[in-house]
Amino acid sequence: MEPKPTFKIGLCMAGAVSAGAYTAGVVDYLLEALNHWEERKRNSVPGTPTHNVVIEIIGGASAGGMTAVIAAASACKRFKPVTLNSTAEERAKNPLYDSWVNMTSNDVFLEMLNTDDIDDKNVYSLMNSLFIDKIAEKALAPTTDKQDLPKFLSPDLKFFTTLTNTQGFEYSAGFNSGNEEESSYKLKTHRDFACFKLQNDDSPFVNDGWIPVDFSTGLNSRVAMDAAMSTGAFPVGLKARKLVREGEYLNQLDWYADVFGKKKDAFTKSYTSLNIDGGVIDNEPFELIRKELAKSCKSCNEIEETSFDHFSSTTIMVDPFPLGSGDANDESDIVSIIGKTIGVMLDESRSKPSLIYEALDASNASRFLISPVRYVMNGSSEEKISGSTAIACGAIGGFSGFFSKEFRVHDFFLGRLNCEKFLRDYLTVPADSSNRIFTEGYADLVDSFAVTDKKTGKKYLPIIPVFPEVTYGYSLPVFKTNSNWPSISEKKVELFSSPLKSRIDKIFCVLMSRYLSSSVWLKPLFWIIRRSFLNAIVKNMVINKLLSAFESHGLLAK
Repeated sequence: MEPKPTFKIGLCMAGAVSAGAYTAGVVDYLLEALNHWEERKRNSVPGTPTHNVVIEIIGGASAGGMTAVIAAASACKRFKPVTLNSTAEERAKNPLYDSWVNMTSNDVFLEMLNTDDIDDKNVYSLMNSLFIDKIAEKALAPTTDKQDLPKFLSPDLKFFTTLTNTQGFEYSAGFNSGNEEESSYKLKTHRDFACFKLQNDDSPFVNDGWIPVDFSTGLNSRVAMDAAMSTGAFPVGLKARKLVREGEYLNQLDWYADVFGKKKDAFTKSYTSLNIDGGVIDNEPFELIRKELAKSCKSCNEIEETSFDHFSSTTIMVDPFPLGSGDANDESDIVSIIGKTIGVMLDESRSKPSLIYEALDASNASRFLISPVRYVMNGSSEEKISGSTAIACGAIGGFSGFFSKEFRVHDFFLGRLNCEKFLRDYLTVPADSSNRIFTEGYADLVDSFAVTDKKTGKKYLPIIPVFPEVTYGYSLPVFKTNSNWPSISEKKVELFSSPLKSRIDKIFCVLMSRYLSSSVWLKPLFWIIRRSFLNAIVKNMVINKLLSAFESHGLLAK
């Protein structure tokens, strides 16, 4: 009998800072839906679609790349999805929830203000980044309670993070020139990747550049951990990270073909790079995932893969900030301008409008987008809020989630709810499609699973069916505000003044002692500045900026 055709999915996760909690919620529900469907097929439950869906590759930048590594490391772990009824113990055992919601404490920002990461000579980042090491070591610890890899995950699951390599790779481009010495134009790229593949005992490693990882034995798991922390190293704000990779893997990976060409000996030994946030260079690595899906799909045709009648794979992008951080204002003081300048540089380097437009194009079957949406009652009508303003972690450029666990809880559950609706209503194919994968999978079940577009009356079938037992409806946790939207009090924000002052003071002391050690007259001037103005700077500028950001995002308690 001819095997059932398999539909393949690539999961792309954009940078999100603390809004990785939203991405984690999306992934948690996606895995739950796939697992429940697989269980029904395994038990031959009547009324179950029979086609196969497999996640082939997971990748992303910054928080998205970190989530990709955590998801891959959790592939063979036993844990339950997190629902509103889950106990604290069950939530702690879920790596996605524990890493992104529990983190290391309720108010992680206090840990980020701790000064134990600053020595007498060096300051590595504005914020203390040691909490990231603790989360990574816990989430990526060796798997003890191991289970077989689920059938909805490829046995050779690939996962990767983008990196911004501060050293960069040198390469040259040839130009016609009268001077032979000037005909080679030297260039440098800082776009880098850390690419991995789950290692199975039954499948030997092939020389394709994808680093084999086994989280149960520890094979290259430290490399994967360092890659996860490297892609999340927000520039200046969080510590830059080193990553050591064997040169052979970089030589073999064809993603470097535009830099090294056909050379297979660019690296003769292990290579150490110093990296900052992967989202600076490539925040939405869509095209890389499409490239790998095409390799795994022998009969893939680029044109046919955009057609619902012929496609056999697609890419799903999860992006908590599809339209940016949403913190726009017209303030022109120096601090605001510095923030705006950094924001402009990041937004422009991440900008891929053509990919977003294609993801939003309902006729393009090759890519889909999940982004935050929530609804609130505005008088007697329901108002739709979307993008960064829909998530509690969306304030302060995505850093607000570090100030309150409630913000992260909200976004995790919103991610789950958005994923549920996405699977039911958007990740679909026309019910009259001639695509063999779905005509066979939904044989005699079309009427049971078809959803009707209210505007056109046209019927669609979900690529991943959602069953009543994993449908939760629109519900979110109720917070201290007695509503589904959390908040933070002005009093609580004020409590950050003292530790914030201590950290700024420590940073100033180290930097000034390092760069003004030979100056006799600047030292007393610096002492006066510290004693006379530092409190005012902390209180009147930084704290007020935080209060303003929370208020504009609707997070400041009234």
